[in-house]
Amino acid sequence: AVDPDLSGMLVGDPLRLGQILTNLSNNAVKFTDAGEVKVAVRLIEKSADEIRLRFEVRDTGIGMTEEQRAHVFESFSQADTSTTRKYGGTGLGLAISRRLVDIMGGRIGVDSEPGKGSRFHFTLAFGRVQGPAPETRPKSASPAAGLARGARLLLVEDNEINQQVAREILEGEGVSVTIAGNGREALEALEKAPFDGVLMDIQMPEMDGIEATRALRRAGRFDDLPVIAMTANAMAGDRERCLEAGMNDYVSKPIDPEQLFRVLERWVKTKGVEGDSHLAESGPAATPAPGNRSDAAQETFPSLPGFDVQEALSRVRGNRELYGRLLRDLAQEHAGDAHAVKDALAGKDTELAHRLVHTLKGLAGNLSATRLHQAARELDALVRDPSVGAEERRRALEALERTLAEAVATINAALPPLSAQRTAEEDVPLPAELAAEAAAKIRDAAELGDVSAIQALAESLPPDSRQVDELKRLVAGFDLDGLRRFADALEGKSCDE
Repeated sequence: AVDPDLSGMLVGDPLRLGQILTNLSNNAVKFTDAGEVKVAVRLIEKSADEIRLRFEVRDTGIGMTEEQRAHVFESFSQADTSTTRKYGGTGLGLAISRRLVDIMGGRIGVDSEPGKGSRFHFTLAFGRVQGPAPETRPKSASPAAGLARGARLLLVEDNEINQQVAREILEGEGVSVTIAGNGREALEALEKAPFDGVLMDIQMPEMDGIEATRALRRAGRFDDLPVIAMTANAMAGDRERCLEAGMNDYVSKPIDPEQLFRVLERWVKTKGVEGDSHLAESGPAATPAPGNRSDAAQETFPSLPGFDVQEALSRVRGNRELYGRLLRDLAQEHAGDAHAVKDALAGKDTELAHRLVHTLKGLAGNLSATRLHQAARELDALVRDPSVGAEERRRALEALERTLAEAVATINAALPPLSAQRTAEEDVPLPAELAAEAAAKIRDAAELGDVSAIQALAESLPPDSRQVDELKRLVAGFDLDGLRRFADALEGKSCDE
């Protein structure tokens, strides 16, 4: 039964919701020899951008005692051993359902009496679709942007999404951009070609921005080269730390184009477009003018609850095609970041946990994922603070896990999956032996509901494969049944080869 007051489109995670309802319905059918099983959903409350629903699965089966109800959501729990012998199974489906509801930010419970059946119920919040986002016309980021035209900048940034956002902003205003993935690559690039300035991220692997800046200042010949820090860590002492290392100035993430070009105007001196010898193939000639973008880029972009689409499109000069690609990258490549943070904290590796949260915070900011950015900011402030209690850190981590899952679900619901984008020519199937080994690990982990293990496996597999794309999509959706079917198909293909 569906509440008649429910209408319109909602944004949530249909895969996880379907998994919960399937688990609860299968459980109800299994323990109901006679009578009926009913599934119902009703409206609890709604606001302009959110709606809260209550789902119920009611049966007329054997029911449970109070003691049995207290343990029913625990892994490998059933009412008693005689229940297991008669009805089979381990009770794991209910434990998985509780975990899924927790991840989605809801609550689950059960009402039951022996011989009178059971009623499982859970509440979840969903975003409301209010119609397409208004058109955002690309425009110059700032009156100062034109003064940077023709400059040749070295962008030092380890994350691909942040690289693409910064490149779009800069090249759209006629700036030539060369990218280095860390401080060591930046020093190598400076030895090979001249630059008018450096935009330097702070936290990077191998060599961070502070260490790289100190190294290039020690070299002597780069004394006059402007180095501008870029970081999501806008804390009180960060500016002083950057200046002490030899940087000239500071811009914060998420990138504010107007602020960025004001700082570039202050420090980067060029000859302008006419007579400039620094214009390269990655500069304005390779960047389509706003009016010449592809038809796909000009299509109306869907509304995304939890995202400020207008702000994000302004940041990438109205390039909807690029923004959609960056969102897909976030959903595919970073869906497991909260689990990775949890694992790092469990292993007492606070530096790794901080780097993961810090990176996610920067990504969320640049993509205007407002709820995710706020959750990452809150955890970022706590993760390395020894005065913060374990319970406070746990709550912040759960909030990050929940908002990241919501963001990934919103993206996957609104945009085609990345797996559909890879052409046949680009596809590299997994070798038979590796596929068989992966299938066994996926099946074992899926039976335990251990999506973190499958996520780690997916990240370790060769990336140029539709099979890996599909595996990551299923992991992001927490689709345990889909993962089992995927393992069967993967194993079948490996046997055929």
